[in-house]
Amino acid sequence: MKKFIGIDISAKTFVVASLCSSSQKHQIQSFANTHAGIASFIAQLPEQAHCILEATGNYSLLLCYQLAEQGCTFSVINASESIHFRKLMGQIWKDDASDAKMLALYGEKLQPQPYALPTPKLIQLKQQRALLRQLKKQLQASKNFLHSLSVHPKKDLQTENITKDNIQYLSEQVEKIKKLIGQILTEEFEQLAALVQSVKGIGPQMTQGLIEATHGFTAFASPQQFSKFIGISPTYHQSGTSVRFRSQINRSGDPNIRAMLYVCAWSAIRYNSACKALYERLLERGKPSKVALVAVMNKLIRQVFAVVQKGEPYDDEFEEVLKQKKLADPPKKLANLPKQN
Repeated sequence: MKKFIGIDISAKTFVVASLCSSSQKHQIQSFANTHAGIASFIAQLPEQAHCILEATGNYSLLLCYQLAEQGCTFSVINASESIHFRKLMGQIWKDDASDAKMLALYGEKLQPQPYALPTPKLIQLKQQRALLRQLKKQLQASKNFLHSLSVHPKKDLQTENITKDNIQYLSEQVEKIKKLIGQILTEEFEQLAALVQSVKGIGPQMTQGLIEATHGFTAFASPQQFSKFIGISPTYHQSGTSVRFRSQINRSGDPNIRAMLYVCAWSAIRYNSACKALYERLLERGKPSKVALVAVMNKLIRQVFAVVQKGEPYDDEFEEVLKQKKLADPPKKLANLPKQN
């Protein structure tokens, strides 16, 4: 029988809550978030233990790696899921121990799927793309500062020269990290990247983001799951006849992926015939432009998953040919129907 163990992680320590079968109360322990502390925790894990922890960025990575190396079963859940579960259970007291208890109870009641760590190349790709975003932000900030100096009535030439040197350095680093990202895609995901980028509207940066976010299209069973994960699934809130909120996307997950996909949708409604037809059809029905664009974003995700699952490049004319074929073929007669009196 599985024994679910909740783990609340912070930068220096993590708190563990496990249910004692004899007293039916949670046993609380604290360990250092270090190699030695994690090794001590794993050594006293019972058989068939299933650890539950929140996704807390880099703070939880060391624990995840050591659990995976030792063959331990663990699940990593979204922090929002933990928050909603806490509200559902009516928990009003919050500290590390109570969080660990709630995670253990979450595992017992909902039994989440075990987590599989991404491959080393995917981990490397994620870090390099995060660095690229930071370098671009710094580069743009330096350019903005240099522009503000250009209109200063008494600008300092030394400040201007240092800023220019900084811009040159950051530009070189941006190009360097882009080459490193390109090498990973070429060495590990060349065929996969070609399939994804065959969908009209999906560019190189979006391709990199999709491969990273989906763990090479192995972490999600369907495009609907991924759409919900990145926060573009429509929500609906209605109760009785008086409570009805306007539908909107759930906005969970990585905002950078959503932003890039939104830009891709603008390209898709020009060059992707299926997306263009969907966009125009929704506008004709009176839908706002943003609603139609979100539908196109979801359409692009479905197209990408389809080409990856089939292993064939996207054919922009396929849907149109299929539509024309359905219109041309006469309806088939239904056999063995009961006679009407």
